[in-house]
Amino acid sequence: KVRSFDVEKAAEMLDATLKWRKDFDVESICKNWKGTIELENATGKAYVRGHDKCGRAVVVLRPSAENTFDHTGNLHHLVYTMERAVACTKKKGQERISFLIDFDGYSIFNAPSLSTAHDSVRILQDHYPERLQKAYFVRTPVIFLGLFRLVQHLVDSVTLSKACFLSDEDMADPHNQLLVDVDKSLLEACFGGKDHRPFRSHEYLRGGIDEDYLETL
Repeated sequence: KVRSFDVEKAAEMLDATLKWRKDFDVESICKNWKGTIELENATGKAYVRGHDKCGRAVVVLRPSAENTFDHTGNLHHLVYTMERAVACTKKKGQERISFLIDFDGYSIFNAPSLSTAHDSVRILQDHYPERLQKAYFVRTPVIFLGLFRLVQHLVDSVTLSKACFLSDEDMADPHNQLLVDVDKSLLEACFGGKDHRPFRSHEYLRGGIDEDYLETL
C-alpha cells in the first residue's frame, strides 16, 4: 500500500524513517516525558483516549488548547502521541488509528504556525504511513478550512478520502458516523458520548506507552 505498491519507493521510505527515528531520537522522547512532553500535554491538546469498535486507538486533538506555540515542542508531542497510539492499537491486534479533532473554541489566536502545520503533516505522512483509519473534524470553523486548503496539497487523495467533517447539526444526529464507529461509553459527553470524566495529564503521562487515557484511570 505504501507508495502505491512501489517496492523501491517503499524501501526508500523505510530507510528514511529509520534514519529519522534515530535523528529525532524518538525512543528518548517517549521515555523521558518529564519536561517538554509534560508541558505540551498539560492542557490535553493531544492524547489517546479509548478505541473504536474494532479496537483501533482514537487520538483526541483539541487545537484550542494550544499552550506553548513552540514548534519543536509541538512536533515532539505529536511524535509521543503517535507512538503511544500505535502501541495502543497494536495491543488490540490492529494497525490503524483514528483522529477525533474538536474545534470548539478554535480561533486565529490558537492556530499553529504554517511551518508547524506543514511539518506535522510531513511527519504523519512520511513516517506513519497507512496508519490513518479516519479523521473526524468536529465543528470545523472557517479559519481551519482555510489552513486545510493551504496544506492539503501535501496530502495524498487516499488520506483525504478518510476525512469526516461533522457540523453541529451532524453531531446532534444520534446516527452520525462518529457514533456509528465508536461506542458511546468511550466517548466524552461533548462528542455525544457518556463519559464525563475530564482529562488529567499527570495520570495519562504516568501510564504505560501502550495504555490509553481510559486505561490509566
